[in-house]
Amino acid sequence: SPFATDEDVLLFLAQLRSQEENDIVPTGLAVHPSEWGNEQYPTHETLKMRRGQVLEMELPFEIWWPRAVQWARAL
Repeated sequence: SPFATDEDVLLFLAQLRSQEENDIVPTGLAVHPSEWGNEQYPTHETLKMRRGQVLEMELPFEIWWPRAVQWARAL
């Protein structure tokens, strides 16, 4: 666990819950709409695989953006 004590876990969970309840979208991690400029949240990502292969991964907004926000909140 990254937490030294049970109190640290409870503090983390309380902060996370507060961000969720207040609908806070963190900045600095490219998940806040103000960070996209004139563009939208990316709907595709190109992944480079071994041997020069490329995989185009679809990122539907309604699926990936809420998960990205949750990840950013947990940081």
